[in-house]
Amino acid sequence: MHRWRARGHHVAFVAIGLGISTARAAGPAEQVPAGLSVTAVVDRDRIAAGESFAFWVTFENRTGAALTGLRFVGLSVPVGLARTGKCWSGDLPNCALGASAGSGLPSTISAGGAATVSAELQADSRPGRHVAVAVYRWQAADGTERRGAVVIGPVEVIPSPWQKLKEDWLSALKDLVLPLALVFVGWRLKTIELRRAETQQTWTTMLTKSHQNAEKHYLPITQSTSRWPLSVAKLQAAVARHKAAEEIERALDEAFFDFLLLVRKARELSQEIGGLYFKDRLGESLASRCWVVFKLRHEARFGREGVRGREELAWAMDQMTTRESFAEFAAKLSETRKDRRGRVRLARRAGRLGRLRESARRWFLRDPGAGDIELDLLLTKLFGAILDYEMNRPYQHWYGAAERFPLDDFEGVRVALDTRASTLRDDIEEVRDELDRYIRNNWSWWRSLVRSGRARLAAVRRRSNPTPEAVRGKRELTR
Repeated sequence: MHRWRARGHHVAFVAIGLGISTARAAGPAEQVPAGLSVTAVVDRDRIAAGESFAFWVTFENRTGAALTGLRFVGLSVPVGLARTGKCWSGDLPNCALGASAGSGLPSTISAGGAATVSAELQADSRPGRHVAVAVYRWQAADGTERRGAVVIGPVEVIPSPWQKLKEDWLSALKDLVLPLALVFVGWRLKTIELRRAETQQTWTTMLTKSHQNAEKHYLPITQSTSRWPLSVAKLQAAVARHKAAEEIERALDEAFFDFLLLVRKARELSQEIGGLYFKDRLGESLASRCWVVFKLRHEARFGREGVRGREELAWAMDQMTTRESFAEFAAKLSETRKDRRGRVRLARRAGRLGRLRESARRWFLRDPGAGDIELDLLLTKLFGAILDYEMNRPYQHWYGAAERFPLDDFEGVRVALDTRASTLRDDIEEVRDELDRYIRNNWSWWRSLVRSGRARLAAVRRRSNPTPEAVRGKRELTR
């Protein structure tokens, strides 16, 4: 390997011959060896990443005779370098020195003649020392084929200024990443621990409160929401089958009692705890809206001239307690007194309760103008289903399983509301829309826990005579 200064650059070259000596700088008394001399020269031996460099390969014929069949066999370029520029024919250098691009390496060189070809290589972003190897062949004077190889380089690739800055920055950052990561992980774990402690404290407090509310208010109300529709159905069946008058009157008393007991328990809940406290705000909103609509509807059933239904029902609820039995209430309905003449008459309380009882009869037995009892029963069923589901959700960890979402109950109410879509008022429409959102949210949550959504949905689809709107709504649940 020899180095010399040419055109202000340090130039490196390597000459390799096959069966011949490598050319050296000849002194005055030194003979130049005969043969084919091949020299590879690069214009720079040190470049930045992304830059390119030129190289020249010179073939000098010192054999004393014409040299034929000269050509490149191949050029091996290492990873880190790539061919660039126009001086290539395929993978081989093709620009002859002093000639136009594409003239290539001549196949014949006369005795004492020389030929030079050049091309360019470009470095990528990988630093290091790289060399390329060119393999060539020619035909000797005796007709034999000879081969040789010449090394181009080495060329050192150094990082570009931007890469150097980037590496320095990454090196400095590396020294900071681990401490910062440890600080962040510690902060994150502390935050999670604090949040978990706050959640646990809140959960402990709210679970106790939720249990108290469920035990004192929610559970008794759900029992009444189940009992009152049954007693109304019993009354309607007794009338439809033409039962004895005494049996019908007793069924009416039971239905009236169950209704008053339900609204009395709801009023006590409102007075003592102010409202509903669920795990799901949408459930709270839907249950509250459902009860408000039901309350406005049933108060309208008991109004009379000069007295609003709300006042009448408030007075009736004042006459009983939430622990009152049916026998105690029945005694109040038949309570008597003696007038000044000694005649036995109904007590004033019994007379007023009797008027409310007659209003309830018309309502329960679907008298024209007395209100839609079926829709009121649907609202009661919906309210009870929400209350029953939501009051049991906090006990998931206690029982070791999530409370089953009663999709059948909610879908049944929604289907029934859909069948009445043309006659519903705006307030009932709002209940139906909110019920739809409630089903979507909670069904997705439940399905993700138990992975039984398709089976449950198939059971719902088997419901008899669903409306097209209901079927479309249930299809949305599977998306």
